[in-house]
Amino acid sequence: MQSRLLPRFALLSIIAFATAPSPALAQNASTPVPEQVRYVTAFVERLNLAGLKVEKVALSKYNGGYFGPTQAAWIKTEKGVLEVVVFDKPAELDAIQLLEEDPGVADYHHYRITLIDKKVGMEGRLPVFFIKYEGMLIVTYDAGLNKTLKDILH
Repeated sequence: MQSRLLPRFALLSIIAFATAPSPALAQNASTPVPEQVRYVTAFVERLNLAGLKVEKVALSKYNGGYFGPTQAAWIKTEKGVLEVVVFDKPAELDAIQLLEEDPGVADYHHYRITLIDKKVGMEGRLPVFFIKYEGMLIVTYDAGLNKTLKDILH
């Protein structure tokens, strides 16, 4: 009788071991989102589920200022960095327009950004891409990452 129990126990152990998720997969299934940026948790999960691995999430330089009274998160992915600005009022997001102006210098970008109540400028060596998505403005500086995000979100 003891010899019969041992094979069953061994078989159950093998099945349990084979079906248990590996620790590496369990850790990569979800990216930790800090408490102060919990408002982007669902967005981060969407990126991860779509196959764009999110490596880190933190507060953005745009939090509560540049685009008005908003919340913003900085997100590092395997393909680059994006910033997500969350708007409480859809009209504020709808009003945003990005216009690239010719700075007269090669490899330099100058943008005029129209917000609901003001116009601001942004300039630098990197191009800027905006995506409006479900109450959020997604800001990227890389054409490849911008295309990946458009494919995921639309």
